[in-house]
Amino acid sequence: MGVIKVADEIVIYDSAEGRDLELVYPYCISGTGGDEVFQRALELQNSTVRIRGTRHDVEDLESAAEGEFLEAGRKLKGRPVTNWCHGRYVIYLTSITKAE
Repeated sequence: MGVIKVADEIVIYDSAEGRDLELVYPYCISGTGGDEVFQRALELQNSTVRIRGTRHDVEDLESAAEGEFLEAGRKLKGRPVTNWCHGRYVIYLTSITKAE
């Protein structure tokens, strides 16, 4: 469970306090996903959520071509990954649901 913030990527924080303070790893992990996941993330932004996805080592991600994305240096399944949290891993999200 975590609290999400959406920008060029989906950032999953361990708490609302972590989000408010914009803490980086180990208090958050960067993520991305398909169009439906991004839409759902926008709808649930700042809510406590449950996520599902696969973890990927940042070093294993494909490099983005120069100018391909505004800030991303890497991409995962064609999506930009800025790795704002500066962690070793990022998550490719397959679902986001509101925590009950």
